[in-house]
Amino acid sequence: MKYLFHAFLILFLFIQCQDTNKTFKPVEFVEFEGFWQNSNCTLNINNDSLQLTMTEFDFHLLDGKMENQRQKKSISYFKVEGIAFEIHVLTDRTILLIFHKTKEGIEAHIDEYMIMCRRDYTYEYDKQELETHILPNHFRGQVFINYQKEQESVSRVFDVPESGLFKAPFKEIVTINCLQQIRFEDKSGKKISIADETILQKVNHSKEELEKIYVVLLGFNQNSRDMINERFKEEIGGNVFMYEVNTLESLIEKYKEHF
Repeated sequence: MKYLFHAFLILFLFIQCQDTNKTFKPVEFVEFEGFWQNSNCTLNINNDSLQLTMTEFDFHLLDGKMENQRQKKSISYFKVEGIAFEIHVLTDRTILLIFHKTKEGIEAHIDEYMIMCRRDYTYEYDKQELETHILPNHFRGQVFINYQKEQESVSRVFDVPESGLFKAPFKEIVTINCLQQIRFEDKSGKKISIADETILQKVNHSKEELEKIYVVLLGFNQNSRDMINERFKEEIGGNVFMYEVNTLESLIEKYKEHF
């Protein structure tokens, strides 16, 4: 079941977090039982039971009892059918689901995530950028951000080296990554935009657009831990957030089918 779950979940990972300017203020506690939805899934939470359904195929990604429940402020931790996940209450009508890896030794690592809302709820938007990644001028390739420690920081500025490998001195804030509240710029201060679904699926791009540099967000821990360790040439703990920087033409060719 868990392998089929991951296969289906990957199909819509990119779609879940495409709105680049949403922001939420976490709340201490909101009752999260009841019905939630996004463009791909519905979620029903009833007492200690949970059912997550992929709408298009009417396929139950998860359907069972919530085990090992514990809560820390606005975050609740569960297991259903062996799949470990967290529910972060973002507002009284918005939650973030974060699913964990199932492989032994990396069970606490983020696998996939999705945002869900109450029925007929409309998001409010804010163009807030909470993290800055500074890339070398003319950089092309994949970037691996290894979030390492539990401490937080007001100033979250990452000076990414030519290798594309960066060890962040503090813990990830998943909402920043999922809501794309990251500013990407080069050493000269020129902003690099995120290529979302709308941009990648656009039919007619000018030559100038195709030659422009963009970022495609790939998500957390999208390579195996062995491959990540090989990249860093050491054993890496913590979550690794990945993205790729290249011309729009190259990114369309490589990632268009993922959106």
